[in-house]
Amino acid sequence: MIEVRTTDDPAEVLGEAGAFLLSRPVEHNVILSILHSRISHPEAGRYWWLLDHGSVAGVAMHTPFSFSATATPMSPELVRALVAATDPPVPGFIGEAATAAAYAGAWAQRHRVPVVPTDGERLFRLRGAREVGRAPGALRPAAPGDRSVLIAWLDGFGADTGHAPEDSDVVVDRYLDEHSAWLWIDEGPVAMARAAPVVGGVARIGPVYTPPERRGKGYATTCVEQLSRHIEEGEHVAILYTQLTNPTSNAIYARIGYEPVLEVLRYEFEPVPT
Repeated sequence: MIEVRTTDDPAEVLGEAGAFLLSRPVEHNVILSILHSRISHPEAGRYWWLLDHGSVAGVAMHTPFSFSATATPMSPELVRALVAATDPPVPGFIGEAATAAAYAGAWAQRHRVPVVPTDGERLFRLRGAREVGRAPGALRPAAPGDRSVLIAWLDGFGADTGHAPEDSDVVVDRYLDEHSAWLWIDEGPVAMARAAPVVGGVARIGPVYTPPERRGKGYATTCVEQLSRHIEEGEHVAILYTQLTNPTSNAIYARIGYEPVLEVLRYEFEPVPT
């Protein structure tokens, strides 16, 4: 028997489904991180947790409302129950490939609208950092004085990847508050990477960005390698996502020591007729 419960309170989700999420902290990292972030930096959202014979078997969320919904990996039966409980409609869905495909298919069938796959990603987990060649410079935490650089580079990252935040200044202020943004310095900032706050022993690296005029010198590669080592030295697990359309970054991260965990698909949905 499947039951779907919903709330607009992220703390309630952690209270009801936190143990389930922590049972697979690598695969569930994005949802865990967002829940904790929404508690410390409130933003509107909707959240669901699914029970199968009384036990939590899945968690989903939609926050912010302009973004795609997402969920933990789950069975087709759970997906169909989630789609039936998702109201009002969402603009899209992103998640583990099989879960995302099942959600998109059930959505198209239920609402009779087209769904379009728009992006593919791969989740990697570090299995021991390896040196891949060192670019000149050094890694340091970003400081308030770097705010304008971080905003410009986050906008640049969004333009390159299509994953632009709605308010880059708000996002950067959160990065600075969390002390989660890092810069590679070579006579000034030349690349950036973020390591999200550790949740369940896992820290997620991303976004990673080098401005066009600084590319081709290995800055981002060395920045990620050194930041990965920093996470490992803290006895935490480093993870990151890459776009499948970027074979260069996939190859670089594999050289550093990252191994694939799962594939992710993103779908966009046509508006549901009213």
